[in-house]
Amino acid sequence: MPAPPVQPIVIWFGRVGDLILLSALLEILHRRFGSPCHVIGAGAWPAEIYAAHSDVARVSCLHRYTAWVFDPAWWRTRRALRAGRAGPVYVCETDPRKLARIRRLLRFSGIEAAHCVFLARESSLDTALPHASTVAPTHRGDAQTGVDTALPRTSKVAPTHWVDRLVSFGRLTPAAFNAADYPWPAPAPRCAPLLTVSTAARAECAAWLERQGWRDRTLILVQPGNRRTMRGRRLRVSPADDKAWPLERWAALLRRIHARLPQALIVVCGAPRESRLLE
Repeated sequence: MPAPPVQPIVIWFGRVGDLILLSALLEILHRRFGSPCHVIGAGAWPAEIYAAHSDVARVSCLHRYTAWVFDPAWWRTRRALRAGRAGPVYVCETDPRKLARIRRLLRFSGIEAAHCVFLARESSLDTALPHASTVAPTHRGDAQTGVDTALPRTSKVAPTHWVDRLVSFGRLTPAAFNAADYPWPAPAPRCAPLLTVSTAARAECAAWLERQGWRDRTLILVQPGNRRTMRGRRLRVSPADDKAWPLERWAALLRRIHARLPQALIVVCGAPRESRLLE
């Protein structure tokens, strides 16, 4: 007899890019446990990203900088967790301060430790972005489609990509569940992020492109900056910022793109303040 479906709970207080990468894990958990996921994040963007996603049934958004006792969203999420305590909990957060907030939420919600797995604990990760590892997984792609069709292999030289970490994390099963009851999906999952864009968002984008006169143009969007470049009063690209790339390399890349696709329109994206990086 097949195991009854249960709803996976996935928690990550990441930024926009992190939450898009998370979709690789959500598909795996949806297919393993037979029910779309409950995603818990911080900030407004998780709800926007997953509003129309087939692997997500519910999104809870906590306020990023509000103390939990004063955050109505925290209490709503606690009630939802108490009502859904039967499901597995996958905690993707690795930042110690954010992990403390998540552990408090789980404790106050009555979630048993046997229902939880933590990416930081299982992978012995630090709080940085992917680092070199002697056991780092690398993508294996389908020869015809180029899409990942199997679990990552190991490599002695490749850095561990966040997608590989999330895919490997999706293979784990909390102690309260029998892994044999919730096997790896077949056929194999895509093991890659998928951003689902709603019909309304597509229509809004099409209208904006029409107003710009770009409807029939090939667009290439590039964002050289990131949130770390805007910290403090001065804009700067720090050598310690592993999300940054030297501006001269961005310039060289854009020249090569233009040479390869001279008819394309290259659009540099970012916050208004970031425009000074490109002057």
